[in-house]
Amino acid sequence: LKELLQRNEGLSNEQRFHLARLLTRVTWGPFLASGVVHADPHPGNFMLLKDGSLGVLDFGAIKQMSDGWTFANRRLFTSMLGGPPYDCIGDSQKAGMVFDDPAAARPFVQAVLDIACRAATAEDFDYGAAAINRDMRNHFLKNALSLGAIRPPKEAMQFFRCVAGMNQNLENLGAKGPFRAVFAELFQ
Repeated sequence: LKELLQRNEGLSNEQRFHLARLLTRVTWGPFLASGVVHADPHPGNFMLLKDGSLGVLDFGAIKQMSDGWTFANRRLFTSMLGGPPYDCIGDSQKAGMVFDDPAAARPFVQAVLDIACRAATAEDFDYGAAAINRDMRNHFLKNALSLGAIRPPKEAMQFFRCVAGMNQNLENLGAKGPFRAVFAELFQ
């Protein structure tokens, strides 16, 4: 994948979306199925195989997430795809998040989720123009005091590495297409 990203100017949008779909499936499929994340998803850890599938390398940063974390994030995905609303504080607490002042944290946490969920809530999404990681970083920097009043469980760092790494790969790929449908496929 690293070589493809380095020379990605020769890829058609269909090829970019195909790769992005594969990356999304290998990142989110194991998590949604069994709570497992690959927390080192840099391009060198994925290989496009001759049959068009994607091989995953380097399993040293695989993490089994807790049942509470997995359940709460599955609920978030279900909500993004039109299911029952996600309670950004109550469901986050079920995932192990601790808030000094839950009411004060709500706007900050909701904004984090709004940024993080863009691709799954839009019919068509352009990762090349999205800058999810940049927007998330800017939100954290502007709200550092709010961030300091939230204590995520230790496992959250591995999860966030997984998510940020996948977003970076898709942004570098410049992928665009119906990502909401890709996320919906993961629940079938």
